[in-house]
Amino acid sequence: MLDTTAATLTTADPVVRLTRMQSAIGTLRIDGAADVGWQSTDGDAGVSSAGTTLRGGPVHANRPLIERTGQQQVLITLRHVHDLRRVAITPAADNITVATEGGKTVTVPGTAYIHRVGSTLEVRLEPDTTVADFGFPV
Repeated sequence: MLDTTAATLTTADPVVRLTRMQSAIGTLRIDGAADVGWQSTDGDAGVSSAGTTLRGGPVHANRPLIERTGQQQVLITLRHVHDLRRVAITPAADNITVATEGGKTVTVPGTAYIHRVGSTLEVRLEPDTTVADFGFPV
């Protein structure tokens, strides 16, 4: 997929890989999240539903790797993204929006699966799935 400021994933084009810079600087903001399942590289894992708190993964300087900051918003701290293995997010409505610090947005019309590939993050549309389908107990 082309690296533009806005992308919408489809079943024909279900994956976008962020650049190394987009995967490492600032915070990845995820809006429209209902259920969230995450796993760090050390095997630590957790699940959060909309309206519940989430502060997970290794904590660096009082900032967790992944955190729910609003009813449907989740933040992933990219400074320590090497600690992240994977995140699965079920949408609260129709879409999930993933936004980088630099302004790139990825619209995912269904469940989003974010995982690390080397030093970059890949955002993938997983249609007709839920967080539970990835082995996270909901």
